[in-house]
Amino acid sequence: MTLFRILGCSLTLILLLMACNPDLSKQQLELEKRELALQEKENAFALKQADYQLLLKMKDSIVTSRDSIVVHPKLEQIEGKWKGKIVCIESSCPEYVVGDTRIDDWQLSMEHGIVTAKNMNKSGYLRVYKGAIDGNQLKLEYTSAEEASKKLSIQIVFSTISATRLSGTRTVRIDGNCQSNYTIELSR
Repeated sequence: MTLFRILGCSLTLILLLMACNPDLSKQQLELEKRELALQEKENAFALKQADYQLLLKMKDSIVTSRDSIVVHPKLEQIEGKWKGKIVCIESSCPEYVVGDTRIDDWQLSMEHGIVTAKNMNKSGYLRVYKGAIDGNQLKLEYTSAEEASKKLSIQIVFSTISATRLSGTRTVRIDGNCQSNYTIELSR
């Protein structure tokens, strides 16, 4: 019985103290609010951290796929200025005659495995070809603009590729009606 009395008195004393000191209850509530706010901030930070890790993985996969593009070793050899000689060997087009020879300037460059060949003739006309290495050949293409009066399609295939010489064939088609074939050789 005395134990119940002591507990009862203690409980009454605690309640009396809490009733006399309302700031103790407020402090307890404030502390609980702060702990809850801190927990929410920690959860938000954990979510941001997970998002960041996911973005890092995505970035790494993009860099890995870009780095996995294999640049053919011969492409690095061909960048720069070249002198070109083109000789017509066959033609069903009235514009071109067998034996016609042209000497032009060429500038070859490469970006992400794509070759750009800029051909400037002696009249100053610039034609830009695009292509890539296919097996042991460098293939380049040019197509005239849709609004051009003549629909011109040109394919160049260099079967010999070295740091000082490119040689192969050039095929020109006009309006799909005629075709002219050439030998082409670029040298440094």
